[in-house]
Amino acid sequence: MVNQNDYFLIGQSFQSFGKVPVIKRARGWRLYTQDGKRLVDLWQAGGASVLGHKPVRVTAELKSAAERGLYAPLPTFYEERLYKALKKLFPDKVFRIYKDDFSLNHALIQAGFDIQSFKITIWRPFSGENPVHSEQKNLFIPVLPFPSAPRTLVLDKILQKKFPPSDLVSPVLVACTAQAVNNLAAHPERGAVLYEEIETAIKGGLKWRRAGIYIYSMNSEEDCDRRFELFLRHGFLTSPLKNDPLILPGELSLGEERRLASLLASDDVN
Repeated sequence: MVNQNDYFLIGQSFQSFGKVPVIKRARGWRLYTQDGKRLVDLWQAGGASVLGHKPVRVTAELKSAAERGLYAPLPTFYEERLYKALKKLFPDKVFRIYKDDFSLNHALIQAGFDIQSFKITIWRPFSGENPVHSEQKNLFIPVLPFPSAPRTLVLDKILQKKFPPSDLVSPVLVACTAQAVNNLAAHPERGAVLYEEIETAIKGGLKWRRAGIYIYSMNSEEDCDRRFELFLRHGFLTSPLKNDPLILPGELSLGEERRLASLLASDDVN
């Protein structure tokens, strides 16, 4: 079963987010609050903003589809554009697009999966992990770099007949998702970010492990709320969910890098 805690944060009703100031605008990997403060975004919408806020050409696609009046979930040429973009990442796969977790879970049931015990594989871009080498190599969900992206199921061709057709999704969302996926394929350098002081802090202790641009806590008993508040006080937004990784931004100032390295090395985090 697809669990929202393992994928995107649906809504923002989690208690920790009540401590976040009102966000006035977002650019790159930084958030700017209504009271004039700046936060470095290490949450990045659970990975859906991994290419930064307001990524290249996505706004233009949003305006184009909106100006055409394509809000209603109707057949559109943007669907083919999305499938072509996905083929760049997963050339030997087929795809199903579902509007939300409920629809995706329903599709899994129709395909014969027991959603009470089945846990689907989630693939994160720039993690250094190849999804076809996972335990469920014939079925997985990629975290796509657009916060309102529909649920995308990546399948081996032999499974495609088991699943119902893709949902009709608002062309506005499909157009933005297609451009975001094209951006992902066009910017492999996003996965090459490396900060020496942060790397030293991670290697110097046993509290964290890094997988690509993702930093995972090694402490299974970690107080997630406490960690969230600590990082927030020092100007960093993290996920309120225990198992979510910190995501390295595409850029950090030297001061931001040193503050983050200090937090990662601190015994107070855990």
